[in-house]
Amino acid sequence: MEKYLSEPYPVYTYRYFLTTWPDLCILAMKGTECIGCIVSKISPQKSTKALKGYIAMLAVEEEYRRLGLGRKLVQLTLDKMKKMDVSECVLETETENLAALRLYES
Repeated sequence: MEKYLSEPYPVYTYRYFLTTWPDLCILAMKGTECIGCIVSKISPQKSTKALKGYIAMLAVEEEYRRLGLGRKLVQLTLDKMKKMDVSECVLETETENLAALRLYES
């Protein structure tokens, strides 16, 4: 999955997300192969203390793209965040990443 990230994180960052927000780190598996993943977190907003979500990473193996897997991972994450009373969720992507922009705008 690392080859699909514009900014690959060091292993300790993944460990931090997995141990702090395990319910917001989802793997899509096909047998024993990881074909997609999403890594997210929540934190209180400084001004209002309302919970804010952040999608740090979304990656899908090339051969499984355009099948709705990325959309499903995002929807699962947003559903979990809603149950945690998250008021908003943000993410970042590069302006050149047209596939990601189309997914996030849909």
